Amino acid sequence: MQPTFTFRNIESTDGLKTHTKEKLDRLQKYSFKPESAHIVLRVEHLDHFAEITFVDHGEHFVSHANSPDMYASIDLAFHRLEAQLRRKKERQTHHKGHTATSSTV
Repeated sequence: MQPTFTFRNIESTDGLKTHTKEKLDRLQKYSFKPESAHIVLRVEHLDHFAEITFVDHGEHFVSHANSPDMYASIDLAFHRLEAQLRRKKERQTHHKGHTATSSTV
């Protein structure tokens, strides 16, 4: 999976791209075959915003974060996205094969 980047009001640097790609590699353990990832990095006044859209098996996961530092925004957005993917995987593993039992008296 090759992520797509959009930079708004900020220069595209290799450091930002490699940092986000390393974070995306950590998400591989929660997804078997991710379809796409779109990262939007923007600056407004003194705030740095990071928005990540991750598509996995037709499900869209979106995460937003902002802070005074771009790297901190990226880390926070990936932390939130990782939490979403972890919850999805836990629901799949805990509920797999689970059937409701009815009690007849």
